[in-house]
Amino acid sequence: MTDGFEVPTEAAAAYRRFQQSLAELATQTENLVARDFTPHEVRVDDDYLQKMASNPDASDELTRAAQLVRDGGLSWQDVIDGLVTMPAEIRELVAAGVSFALAVTPEQRRQAAAQADWDDDEDWGQPKSWLSNEW
Repeated sequence: MTDGFEVPTEAAAAYRRFQQSLAELATQTENLVARDFTPHEVRVDDDYLQKMASNPDASDELTRAAQLVRDGGLSWQDVIDGLVTMPAEIRELVAAGVSFALAVTPEQRRQAAAQADWDDDEDWGQPKSWLSNEW
């Protein structure tokens, strides 16, 4: 007798297998919960966005944005920043908190370097580079 009812003899083996499967599932669930699970970070780069745009199911906005990027009129960062109508696919990625690892143009590198450069190197003693003649 089990839980107030009697298992028919012809079903006893199947019932035991079912109970064993439930016990294994419970064990696996406990093991999964006990793990320190950290999802990996998803990073989307230029190539991934171009592949998304070449998909037959891509929206017209994404296809147009990809063409503008290929033609050099925009960068993917411009698309993400909303300089054109943001495609639904990119809107969903942004809403999901996906990190974008986008290519940087030489001009963007120069701007970033200029912003990162200190105006007051002399206040800190030595210059940033020992290879320069600034000191």
